[in-house]
Amino acid sequence: MRDSRGIWPLNAISTGPGLKASAARDEGCEEAYRLWVEDTGETDFDTFRDARWGEADSEEAFAVEFASDTGLLADVPETVALYFDYEAYARDLFPDSFTFIDGHVFRR
Repeated sequence: MRDSRGIWPLNAISTGPGLKASAARDEGCEEAYRLWVEDTGETDFDTFRDARWGEADSEEAFAVEFASDTGLLADVPETVALYFDYEAYARDLFPDSFTFIDGHVFRR
Protein backbone atom coordinates (compact mmCIF):
# COMPACT_ATOMS: atom_id res chain seq x y z
CA MET A 1 0.00 0.00 0.00
CA ARG A 2 1.36 3.41 -0.99
CA ASP A 3 1.63 6.30 1.42
CA SER A 4 -0.05 9.69 0.90
CA ARG A 5 2.74 10.71 -1.50
CA GLY A 6 2.18 7.63 -3.66
CA ILE A 7 5.43 5.97 -2.54
CA TRP A 8 5.54 2.29 -1.67
CA PRO A 9 7.02 1.57 1.76
CA LEU A 10 10.04 -0.68 2.11
CA ASN A 11 8.10 -3.05 4.34
CA ALA A 12 5.55 -3.90 1.63
CA ILE A 13 5.23 -7.50 0.47
CA SER A 14 8.64 -8.56 -0.84
CA THR A 15 7.35 -9.65 -4.23
CA GLY A 16 5.05 -6.68 -4.69
CA PRO A 17 5.39 -3.03 -5.57
CA GLY A 18 7.28 -2.27 -2.35
CA LEU A 19 10.28 -4.32 -3.45
CA LYS A 20 10.26 -2.66 -6.86
CA ALA A 21 10.03 0.78 -5.27
CA SER A 22 12.94 -0.22 -3.03
CA ALA A 23 14.99 -1.18 -6.09
CA ALA A 24 14.08 2.15 -7.70
CA ARG A 25 15.12 3.95 -4.52
CA ASP A 26 18.42 2.05 -4.43
CA GLU A 27 19.13 3.10 -8.02
CA GLY A 28 18.13 6.71 -7.40
CA CYS A 29 15.18 6.62 -9.78
CA GLU A 30 12.20 6.28 -7.45
CA GLU A 31 10.42 9.38 -8.79
CA ALA A 32 10.90 8.24 -12.39
CA TYR A 33 9.63 4.76 -11.55
CA ARG A 34 6.57 6.16 -9.78
CA LEU A 35 5.73 8.44 -12.72
CA TRP A 36 6.23 5.60 -15.20
CA VAL A 37 3.97 3.24 -13.23
CA GLU A 38 1.29 5.93 -12.99
CA ASP A 39 1.50 6.57 -16.74
CA THR A 40 1.66 2.97 -17.98
CA GLY A 41 0.20 0.85 -15.19
CA GLU A 42 3.20 -1.47 -15.69
CA THR A 43 5.11 -2.36 -12.51
CA ASP A 44 7.85 -4.66 -13.86
CA PHE A 45 11.12 -2.97 -12.86
CA ASP A 46 13.17 -4.50 -15.69
CA THR A 47 10.65 -3.18 -18.22
CA PHE A 48 10.96 0.22 -16.55
CA ARG A 49 14.76 0.08 -16.85
CA ASP A 50 14.47 -0.68 -20.56
CA ALA A 51 11.98 2.15 -21.09
CA ARG A 52 13.82 4.83 -19.11
CA TRP A 53 15.99 7.14 -21.19
CA GLY A 54 16.85 9.66 -18.50
CA GLU A 55 15.99 13.25 -17.74
CA ALA A 56 15.70 16.41 -19.80
CA ASP A 57 14.55 19.97 -19.27
CA SER A 58 12.07 19.71 -22.13
CA GLU A 59 11.09 17.56 -25.09
CA GLU A 60 13.16 19.82 -27.33
CA ALA A 61 16.21 19.53 -25.05
CA PHE A 62 15.87 15.76 -25.23
CA ALA A 63 15.59 15.94 -29.04
CA VAL A 64 18.86 17.92 -29.21
CA GLU A 65 20.63 15.36 -27.00
CA PHE A 66 19.09 12.40 -28.83
CA ALA A 67 20.13 13.77 -32.24
CA SER A 68 23.66 14.29 -30.96
CA ASP A 69 23.91 10.87 -29.26
CA THR A 70 22.62 9.03 -32.33
CA GLY A 71 24.75 10.98 -34.81
CA LEU A 72 21.66 12.10 -36.67
CA LEU A 73 23.43 15.09 -38.21
CA ALA A 74 26.96 13.67 -38.24
CA ASP A 75 27.18 13.64 -42.03
CA VAL A 76 25.45 16.98 -42.50
CA PRO A 77 27.69 20.03 -43.01
CA GLU A 78 27.64 22.26 -39.93
CA THR A 79 26.43 25.23 -41.95
CA VAL A 80 23.36 23.20 -42.95
CA ALA A 81 22.90 21.53 -39.54
CA LEU A 82 22.44 24.98 -37.97
CA TYR A 83 19.05 25.11 -39.69
CA PHE A 84 17.82 21.81 -38.24
CA ASP A 85 14.48 22.33 -36.48
CA TYR A 86 14.83 20.56 -33.13
CA GLU A 87 11.40 21.72 -32.01
CA ALA A 88 9.78 19.99 -35.00
CA TYR A 89 11.98 16.94 -34.46
CA ALA A 90 10.80 16.76 -30.83
CA ARG A 91 7.19 16.87 -32.02
CA ASP A 92 7.97 13.83 -34.20
CA LEU A 93 9.71 11.92 -31.37
CA PHE A 94 6.93 12.62 -28.87
CA PRO A 95 4.37 11.04 -28.37
CA ASP A 96 4.90 8.16 -30.83
CA SER A 97 8.37 6.98 -29.73
CA PHE A 98 8.90 8.65 -26.35
CA THR A 99 6.93 10.14 -23.51
CA PHE A 100 7.99 13.07 -21.34
CA ILE A 101 6.70 13.22 -17.76
CA ASP A 102 7.89 15.88 -15.31
CA GLY A 103 11.41 15.95 -16.75
CA HIS A 104 11.73 12.18 -17.23
CA VAL A 105 11.90 10.55 -20.66
CA PHE A 106 10.65 7.05 -21.41
CA ARG A 107 10.57 4.97 -24.60
CA ARG A 108 7.04 3.90 -25.52
